[in-house]
Amino acid sequence: MKRIGLTFMMLAISAGTVLAGDEMITVGSGNTVGIYYAASSAVAKLFNRQRPEYHQWVVTEASHGSVENINNVLQGDVGFGLCQETLLCRAMEGDGPWEGKPHKNLTKVLNLYTEAFTIVSAEDAEILTTSDLKGKRINVGAPGSSDESYARSSLMLFGISTNEVTILSEPSSRSSDLLEAGEVDVYFFSVGHPAFSVREASSGKRKVRLVPIEQSVIDSCLASNPLLSAQTIPVDYYPELVNTEPVDTVGVPAILFTRDDMSEETVYRMVKEVMTNLDLFQRQHPAFVRLTGEEMAGGASIIPLHPGAKRYFKEAGLLQ
Repeated sequence: MKRIGLTFMMLAISAGTVLAGDEMITVGSGNTVGIYYAASSAVAKLFNRQRPEYHQWVVTEASHGSVENINNVLQGDVGFGLCQETLLCRAMEGDGPWEGKPHKNLTKVLNLYTEAFTIVSAEDAEILTTSDLKGKRINVGAPGSSDESYARSSLMLFGISTNEVTILSEPSSRSSDLLEAGEVDVYFFSVGHPAFSVREASSGKRKVRLVPIEQSVIDSCLASNPLLSAQTIPVDYYPELVNTEPVDTVGVPAILFTRDDMSEETVYRMVKEVMTNLDLFQRQHPAFVRLTGEEMAGGASIIPLHPGAKRYFKEAGLLQ
């Protein structure tokens, strides 16, 4: 009995030593019910199947989203992060939250899905077009968040000053509750669809609609930012919405990124595990279903691709 116990203890110590020797890689994501968290968890699930071979494992870390993820990657608090591509450009150029402090050491790893700028309003607020936003109470997201940044920029594009609306800056995760409680008339955020927040808002007692963006505004957005694209939100994702027709808007790619000093082999492995198991990745969330290898390789971009990602995409014939 003593021998069996000793053997078991030695095996446990040996296993513990192996685990302790494995490298932990963290990925900054978003709130635990959001798509960033789902995407990060999907990457981790696929990568960690090779843990015995790689002696590395990936852990998803919840966060407040793009801005926090960029800062955490820059500070070395996490190895990888998810963010909107336009915000990574701003960090590299020293704009917005990084005013005067350009960070040229950021690189792209993967394109993931497109986040559509989404305006969710209560039907009783009578917001049918963006011009109807005047005089309304709007939640734009937490201070410093990507949602707040895009919301304030969008108001300018809509020809509405912040003096003409009442701004709330609560986290986007609270938006549907605020709408249902009657504390706001409308909220803005960028998200992949279908989105939990829209489903939650549309299933409440207060009837909800998505507000389309006018074509002239879409054209202005596309002309001013090459990373944006015209998008249509299918309303059949949300059967309880007031809308019966698809909703026109603009979108921005959500990407996985890291610093340029991240190990080339680690990045290569991460991209390889996602791309060679793309069918499994697509099953992790409805927003991933239509992803293709060509889209995930990213094509033309002003953000440099990490050498490890470039190596895999070239081997796979997705880049020249």
